[in-house]
Amino acid sequence: MMRHTTTRFPCFVSHFCLLFLVTCATPFSANAQDCNNNGNSDFCDVDCQFLCPPHAGCGQSLDLNNNGIPDECELDNDCNLNGIPDPCDLDCISVGCEPYLELGCGQSFDSNDNGEPDECENDCNSNSIPDLCDLSCDPPGLCGPFPGCGASADCNANGRPDECEIGSGDIDGDADVDLDDYAILAVCLTGPCAGGTCPPPGGACCEHADLDQDGDIDLHDFSAFVARLSG
Repeated sequence: MMRHTTTRFPCFVSHFCLLFLVTCATPFSANAQDCNNNGNSDFCDVDCQFLCPPHAGCGQSLDLNNNGIPDECELDNDCNLNGIPDPCDLDCISVGCEPYLELGCGQSFDSNDNGEPDECENDCNSNSIPDLCDLSCDPPGLCGPFPGCGASADCNANGRPDECEIGSGDIDGDADVDLDDYAILAVCLTGPCAGGTCPPPGGACCEHADLDQDGDIDLHDFSAFVARLSG
């Protein structure tokens, strides 16, 4: 009588095969972790070894802490989304920044010394100068490096350059358009005017009340203001 025998594989081999089938047998499977949603398993994002068949993106992610998760999924301090932690954007000498030397660490400025790269600061007029430095060049060590600093006005003292708010209807700069803004508009009104020519507006923040930007503040601006009322 023929005796039936069963071949048993060592435990590590069966675990190895399971890892291959579930994680890397294809660029992406329903059971594979894909933290960056790029269609590749995390394991293959960080390593193109023989477990992972060649495919776009394979092995292109860093895993500096060797936990099998691409670094871009673990960075919670990467305001400019360049794959480099903010402290390393500012300084390659910081502890733990050596792996980012080839990626371009140390190329950002931090003019207001708040630990955040300048490119992440509010820049409402898109002039590559942080809003706070648009308003003042002081202190020189923080905003002085920016040519053109201090060239913007801030009539309502809300920390935003006036050129970013003109036409919005939010004349007092408190993030809404309400009767407080109307009170300023009413004081600034220069028309209707005899002959259709009105004097230029005067007074604090009256330029903000010229919603149609035609050089005067009249019923056209009032109509535009009513359309923007939010409270």
